[in-house]
Amino acid sequence: MMRRKSLIAAALAAVSILVAAGCGTGGLGDPKADKARGKELFTSKCAACHVLADAGSVGNAGPNLDDAFVEVRKQGFKESTIFQVIDKQIKYPTGRDLFDPKRDIHLNGPIPTVEMASDIVKGSDRDAVAAYVASVAGLPVKGGAGGKIATADGKEVFAQAGCGACHTLKDAGSSGAVGPNLDAAKPAKDLVILRVTNGQGVMPSFKGKLTADQIGAVADYVSGAAGK
Repeated sequence: MMRRKSLIAAALAAVSILVAAGCGTGGLGDPKADKARGKELFTSKCAACHVLADAGSVGNAGPNLDDAFVEVRKQGFKESTIFQVIDKQIKYPTGRDLFDPKRDIHLNGPIPTVEMASDIVKGSDRDAVAAYVASVAGLPVKGGAGGKIATADGKEVFAQAGCGACHTLKDAGSSGAVGPNLDAAKPAKDLVILRVTNGQGVMPSFKGKLTADQIGAVADYVSGAAGK
């Protein structure tokens, strides 16, 4: 509960900084960027580390985005202002203020041990992710949302579940550094199934989001492709 309160307070502080700086409706990016594209990118690049109900994501390495912005919305801040906070946070993931580099405005208080990569999405892709998150974070999930993965292809499951955002795997073209380098670790199938099903540390459990067949498929893929 204390963590959630500090997260909300930090989000409100970040929004207030932007408003005071005159960035509520312009500045860093385009709040009208492609939200559908943003959701696709969020799912593949961000979902493994963040909770966001609309995307069906349960990652716990980074801030819970619904908790971060639910109170901000209650305070009456516009979506365009929320967009600017998110766009800025993606661009400057260490939490250093664009206007005052000595000031830390990270949504989760102190800069976390696991830091988000500064190049995870750039330019129009960053704007698209920020526009999508700003349109759904802290709001009730609409019909048809939830981020369910339909494919049973292991490589596609790896991509769509956002595994590449946290793990390096050459075959998948991913270079995430939050979790173990899979090429170096070369995990056995049984270990992949265990970790994907139950999670460990900052890695969330995918039980309930992926079926047993999908977990088996991604385990086959990772154990077969790692180190190749």
